[in-house]
Amino acid sequence: MPSGHGGIAQSAPVRLRGAFAALFSGIALAACAQGGASQLSLDHSGSRQLARQDVVDPKSELDRAIAYWGEQYSKNPGDKTAALSYALNLKAAGQKKTALQVLQQASQYHGNDREIASEYGRLALEFGQVGLAQKLLAIAYDPANPDWRVISAQGTVLAKQGDYQGAIPYYERALQLAPDQPSVINNLAMALTADGRAHEAEPLLRKAAAHPDADPRVRQNLALVLDLQGKGNVNDPVSVSGRAFADVSARKPNAQSAGAKTRPAEPQLRDGIRDLPPVETPDSWSTRVAAAH
Repeated sequence: MPSGHGGIAQSAPVRLRGAFAALFSGIALAACAQGGASQLSLDHSGSRQLARQDVVDPKSELDRAIAYWGEQYSKNPGDKTAALSYALNLKAAGQKKTALQVLQQASQYHGNDREIASEYGRLALEFGQVGLAQKLLAIAYDPANPDWRVISAQGTVLAKQGDYQGAIPYYERALQLAPDQPSVINNLAMALTADGRAHEAEPLLRKAAAHPDADPRVRQNLALVLDLQGKGNVNDPVSVSGRAFADVSARKPNAQSAGAKTRPAEPQLRDGIRDLPPVETPDSWSTRVAAAH
């Protein structure tokens, strides 16, 4: 298991922790769900193959896979291949609640199976079932063949419990196994920021934001980190203040010349995730966030 770090700076205040709790409910789960991010179809022999992007109608292919594996699963719910194939295709189609139910039943037949525990644990974490996810991920972890997705999810469990310092070494270990995964880079950066180390998080988030596969919300996290360090700048399109200025200027071209004031926009999360609590301005944080420089 990864070990913790010594000499950690003082933790961020309660308000900051609340904001990052919301972030970890959304953006951090990109790491947990990474394995199901792409559409996954399975041929009738049971071998996995990623659906190609240039297929004429990938949705129809996915629908056929769901129908086939759903039938196989209904015939024998205890069949591991059928259960996993059905759940993964449901997950790829966005039917995550049904996939969770399938994995839950599969775990009753295969309680110590690492592959099922990995899929079930990461999806349970996505639904906020932190305690269950923690137990399943402990089963899924294989020291002889470590999976970065499992390790990153274990870090997210700790982060969602408010133990950002404990989450950091898990994200660092996951990043060693998957150096270019923007979700892991983002999660490490957010844990560092919540632990009062925003100056270390900024270059990580810039790297993650520049990745072509980065979640758009990574830029929101970067904007938040910049503003927490007092780097919000109306001339910087990345920062919260800069994006707010650009939005207002686009609506009111003469607002600045008329002396109108802009207010930093509050980062929002998409896909039904609840909005962040109100974010205070950088000035009000300057004496309260330790080591945010």
